Formats: sequence, structure tokens, C-alpha cells
Amino acid sequence: MRLRRATSWNLLGLGTPVVLALFCVPILLSNLGRERFGLLSLTWTLLGTAALFDLGLGRALTVSVAQRLTLPGENGAYERVISGLAVLSVLGTVVGLLLASLSCKISLYVNRGAVPLHEVRATLMVAAPAIALVVASSGVACCLEAFRRFDISNIMRLMVGAGTVGGATVASYFTSSLPILAAVMAGSRMLSTATGFLLLQSSLSLHKPQRQKVRLDIIGFVRFGRWITAGNALNPLLSYADRFALTVLVAASSIASYVVPYDVLTRLLIVPGAVSSSLLPSFSASTSRDALRQTLFKGVGAIAALMFPILLILVIFAHWLLGLWISRDFADQGYRIAQILSIGVMSNSMATLPFLVLQAQGRARQIVLVQICEVPFYLGALYYAGTKFGVVGIASAWSIRMLLDAVLLWCLVRKVLAGELLTPSVT
Repeated sequence: MRLRRATSWNLLGLGTPVVLALFCVPILLSNLGRERFGLLSLTWTLLGTAALFDLGLGRALTVSVAQRLTLPGENGAYERVISGLAVLSVLGTVVGLLLASLSCKISLYVNRGAVPLHEVRATLMVAAPAIALVVASSGVACCLEAFRRFDISNIMRLMVGAGTVGGATVASYFTSSLPILAAVMAGSRMLSTATGFLLLQSSLSLHKPQRQKVRLDIIGFVRFGRWITAGNALNPLLSYADRFALTVLVAASSIASYVVPYDVLTRLLIVPGAVSSSLLPSFSASTSRDALRQTLFKGVGAIAALMFPILLILVIFAHWLLGLWISRDFADQGYRIAQILSIGVMSNSMATLPFLVLQAQGRARQIVLVQICEVPFYLGALYYAGTKFGVVGIASAWSIRMLLDAVLLWCLVRKVLAGELLTPSVT
């Protein structure tokens, strides 16, 4: 599939839920109230980012399968897909069971306002099995991207977006129960995963070996993605640290003033995400330094040209746009947060392709070292800023980390492009 067509599919799959959310968030906020909507949005974000719990094995699966597809004959792509999906299914189940077992304790630390404690616990119990589905679904989507079937992987995203945002909005007219709304979102994940797996069979059948018994290569798959896994083991901590700081350090009535701008602005990362997903198979099989450099800077230039004007407009007109979209009172509380988060989103956009190149070229170890160094400083900054400046402080700490990430990743990529690239090993 051509880069332009693949990117278009990615933008459709990632962008449609964003457009849908623009219409549905005000309705949900009106139907549920700020406290319930704030807690629902945390559940929404948990399910939306639960793919992080695959610990990077989904990305490793894409890289590994894409490399194997370049080999002739029985290249082992079939075995790698089955092995990868088996590992991810088990991993998702373990994470889901862990969340379910800790739901009672976690609910005690949530600033829930007037929402009953039992309702928060029930919501977490519903979200637990949904996390297992999200991790498995992530594996299926990664396999489809390795086969360049971006159309099917984005049909899965469209199904999830329609069920998560649209389904919850429709259900909110009939009930304000958080567990029921969470169940609607979980149901859309189940349907999407089943559909994607069935459609994957058509691409996978072409690479099925002739022998009757298929040997799973689970150890080889885990070994291949060990550094990506090590790096992504830190991602849940880094990704959820700001949300945890919100629930502990900030009143429940103020959470929405951070969550709403954050969710909208980070949805703009569909642009670098669409480009990077399309380029990952090419990056994975590349052995030419010049070709890699040309592809990288072409992609980065396109991302910058698209993201900078949009974010500049949002920074300048943040107060007016929030007032027009939700209310003037909400704009008074959230516009400064939106401006600060915009800086972090731009920095994150510029770091997307360097991050991908390092992983695809076997340099995930350097990324791990950078993340390990960041953790104590970031957690300390969140605590200090959240305690001292509240929601604005947490937003500032998040944006500074994004900027630091971008600078460090570009320094690493510069060293890679200046030296001899290792030929990607197919293991």
C-alpha cells in the first residue's frame, strides 16, 4: 500500500473518533456532570492507552514480521504472528486480573467527590477485562500493519471510536451509571478485536507453512523485542503519572479542566502517528543510511508543516475556542492549561519519528536509558508542581518532559545517522 494511501487510512481511523468527541464531550459533560465525566474520562483514557501494557511487544511484532516478509519462501512470518499474539493475549489477561484484584485499593485513592465508592470500584472491575481485549487488539492491529493492511487496522479503530465515544454518549441519555458506560466501551473493544482477527486470516493464510505442525517461536519473539519491552515497561508509569497526580493532588471538580484539553490536544498526535505507522515497515527493513535519512526528514517536515499552524492557532485562541465549545466558566479554568499542553504536544510530535527510527534500527537500549534517567525527575516535578501550582503545575511538568524527550531522541538519532547502520537482524 502506498505511503499516501496508508497515511490517509491512518488519519481516517485516528481522526474520526476525535471529530466525534468534539460533538460528544459537551453532551457527556452535560448529562453526567463534571465529577462523573471526570471519572469517566479517566476510564476512557485508561482503555484508550491500555495498549501501552503490551510493554512494546506489539511494536516489536510489527518490526519482526515486516522484516520476515522480505525473505523468500517459508519466512517464518506465520509462526511469528501466532507466537506474538499468544504472548500478548496472556500478558493482557495478567494485567486485567491485576487491575481487578487491586480495584478496591485503587478506588480509595481516587478523588471521587459525590460519586459513591462502590460505583468507582465497579467501574474498575468492568475496565479490567477490557484491558485484556485492548492488548490483544493491539497485537492484531500491529500484525495488520506489518502486512501493510492499514485499511483493516483502521476499520478496527473506527469501530472502537464509534462504540467508545458514540456508544457512551447515547447510553448517557438513559443512565449516568459509570459501570454501565464502561461496559459499553468494553463491548466495542470486543467487537473490534474479533473483527480484526477474522480479517487478518486472509493475509496470514498466504504465509502458512506447508508442514502440518506449526512450531511456535515464543522465546525468539520475546528475545527479539526485549529492549523494546524494557523501554515500554516504563511507559505506563510515565504515561499515567500525570493522571495519578491529578487524582491525588487535585480536587475532582478540577480534573476536567486538565483532562478535556489534554484529550483533545493529544488527539492531534494522530498526524505524526499516521505518518509513523505508515513508515515503520520501511524503517524496519532499511539498511541504507542515506535512504533512511531522506525518509526521516521528509516525514518530519510533513509533520511540522501540519502540526505547527494548528497548535499556534489553538494557543492564540484557546480561551475563545473553549468558551465556544463548552462554556465561558470552563474556558476561564482551562485555557491556560490548554496553552501549556500545546507546547508539549508539539514537542511530542517532533519526537515521534526519531523514536521510531531508533526502535526499528535496533537502538531501543538507548531509549531505555533515557527513560530511566527521566523517571525520578519527572515524578518529583509532578509532585512539586502539583502541590505548589495545582493543575497548571502538572500541565507544565508534562510539557517540559515532552520537550526534553524530543531533544534527547534527536541527539541519539543524529549519532545513528552519522555512523554506520547495522543491518536489521531477522530473528
